[in-house]
Amino acid sequence: MERDYCNIFNRFTSYGHEEEKEGMGEHGIKWRIDDLYDEFLKGVPAEIWDGGKYISLSEARDAANVILHFAPETNGEVSYRGFKELEKITGMALADLAEKHRFCAHGLFDLLDQPKRLLTSPCWSG
Repeated sequence: MERDYCNIFNRFTSYGHEEEKEGMGEHGIKWRIDDLYDEFLKGVPAEIWDGGKYISLSEARDAANVILHFAPETNGEVSYRGFKELEKITGMALADLAEKHRFCAHGLFDLLDQPKRLLTSPCWSG
């Protein structure tokens, strides 16, 4: 196991690149987010350490926006990608469930202004 005690605080206050490289998912479904990560990093506060640039989690609002941006329940593109991957597993057409909300995304300030309905998610399909 590799330990990096010098950067432990940095690891707690930034969203790393592991999911950007490996993808993210839930309940046996995994989808790519590398392009979403890179695009999101351009417009939000960043932490720079150990030669890399990372999405900042140091403020509560920043952490909330990261969660909302990468969650299929609040980002239609993430939901669509999850359903596309679920199609590969089930052999059924499912992406149409998220197609009409593909370009819908809710951030923290959107939710503070007015409550929003959650989007259809491949993770909670029950």
